Amino acid sequence: GFFALNWVLISFIFETLNIFMIFLIILIETGFLYKTIKNFKAIVGELKYPNLLETSYSLLTLFLYLEFSLMIFFLLIFLGVFESMIISIFLVFLFTLIDVYFLKKKKRNYAGLIHTVSYFSLSIVILLSFNRLLKQYPYLLSLEIFIFIFMQFYTNYSFFASLSSVYTDKKERLKETRLIIQDILGIGFYLTLFLLILQALLLNSIEFQLMILILSLLVHGLMILDSFVFKFLKKISKYLTAISWGFIMIFTAINMIEFYLVNFIDIVSTLIPLVIFILILEFIYVFKLMDFWKLITRHKEKIRFYLYLLAYINFITWPLYFVSTNLLLTFNLIIFSLVIMLIITYFDNVKGIEGEYLILKENSRNLIRTFSFLSIGGLLSIDVLMLLNLVPLSNFFLNLNTALFVFIIFLGIKLKPFKEHSLKAFIFWSMVFLQLSIFLYYLSLNYVISGVVFILMILVYPFVFLLEEIRELFSKILDNLIMYYRKFRKIMKNIILKIFNFIKTNAKRIWLITSVLISIFFGILLSPAILNLLNPIHSTLLIFPLFGFLYSVTPAEKSEDVDVMFKRRMLRLIIGWGSVIIVLFIYITPLWYIFTTWISIWVLGAVLLPYISFKEKREKISIRWRFYTLI
Repeated sequence: GFFALNWVLISFIFETLNIFMIFLIILIETGFLYKTIKNFKAIVGELKYPNLLETSYSLLTLFLYLEFSLMIFFLLIFLGVFESMIISIFLVFLFTLIDVYFLKKKKRNYAGLIHTVSYFSLSIVILLSFNRLLKQYPYLLSLEIFIFIFMQFYTNYSFFASLSSVYTDKKERLKETRLIIQDILGIGFYLTLFLLILQALLLNSIEFQLMILILSLLVHGLMILDSFVFKFLKKISKYLTAISWGFIMIFTAINMIEFYLVNFIDIVSTLIPLVIFILILEFIYVFKLMDFWKLITRHKEKIRFYLYLLAYINFITWPLYFVSTNLLLTFNLIIFSLVIMLIITYFDNVKGIEGEYLILKENSRNLIRTFSFLSIGGLLSIDVLMLLNLVPLSNFFLNLNTALFVFIIFLGIKLKPFKEHSLKAFIFWSMVFLQLSIFLYYLSLNYVISGVVFILMILVYPFVFLLEEIRELFSKILDNLIMYYRKFRKIMKNIILKIFNFIKTNAKRIWLITSVLISIFFGILLSPAILNLLNPIHSTLLIFPLFGFLYSVTPAEKSEDVDVMFKRRMLRLIIGWGSVIIVLFIYITPLWYIFTTWISIWVLGAVLLPYISFKEKREKISIRWRFYTLI
């Protein structure tokens, strides 16, 4: 307070007091109030006034915005009332915009409303400032209304956003109301923009037809944007899009007719297909725009068929517009048309939302393809004949034979006569070699050579097809042999796998039987009956040690039990030791058998007892093995 009073006194003394200074003093005093309210809250406390600081700061911030804008208004009053108002209100709008969406110093329930009011006031002031110029520039009325309506889009959004933050339970209803007002503003926006462009065209004295075209293009572009982006007009945009395109088509048709009437002689034979193609594209587009009409959707397939068929005919006949009195050029143009017809049959499919569909039916396509291909061959042969006749000193019959040979090639490509032996294949074979014989005659001028070649080729024909049949027979035989070989290989593979699995499963039993057979075989072999190396007793004794040696090398089955593994090891050791003793019996007399057996048992026990003791300590085997060994 003292600061403001001192500043007022100083301003009186120096005669500088004015409205700007007053608002500047008020602005500074409002800034001081922030500290005052903070100190007041510290003295009183939060219990009595819990929201004092937040509410006071929000109000002070609002007052600061208003005071600053008023100060700027009086500071810039020399620019004009409306200009100064626009700047000051824009500052309030800018401050509230930053505060609402970024700083958020004020409460949301009324901050957005102040922001909306400031923006709407700004649009009103701009409207009034333009209104001053209407007497001098009346055409600014449409621009004034256009700018005002354009600015109301944000007013509508900001206003209902503020209401939604206050009335949270009515968000859906407020949203519906906002969209209705937005649609109304959109219609006004389109109308004012249309009138603004119309006014500009009238002021520039544009021709009526060109004016209609520009306005139709404007409406068409706006309706396309409305259909995909804005959606102010909903279904009405489809109708306006179709109507505007209709006006565009009328303009293009009228101008093309005028252009043809003026330049008929020069362009009638060259641009008609292009014009037809443009019209076809326009009709395709307009029928696509009119999909809302049930009559169009009901006959969509027929319309599409006739439009594409017309396009095909237009492309096929395009070269014929360049026909002249030159016969050779005419033939080439007809051939080119037939080539286009042939290409169309291979690319006759239309891709759409529903998928791919064909314009021509399969039978019609094949018929057209055959006709165009054979026609190309026939006309090309005539074209070759005409070109060869232009060569000096050429032979007409040789040229005719060459032309026929070209046609026969085309005919053979289409008919494919050599697929099987038939009358058609024989006739075609005869015609081809008749043509080649004629060529040979004109090259050699000898009837005998050409005739002999022709007769030989006729006689060769049956052998060629016979060789073909023999080749097919050998191919079948070879295929059967390959099939049987694969079956045999599969059977042998299965047999080998079964044998391998059987041996793997019964390996121990098989080895035992084999060991017995080997032992008996060597016993008989060394007996007096064959080699006579051992007497009957010794040869019989030899069977047992051989079996023992073979059995001892049999791999033992793995086991987790230490006693079982030791038992199997001892069994193989005893069998091996016994086999060695039996072999010794062959070389000693029977009187020493008992002594040798007794000594071998003592030696074996002397070896086994320390070994068993070692295993007891290391592998923790049972003590019964030492007991068995002692016994």
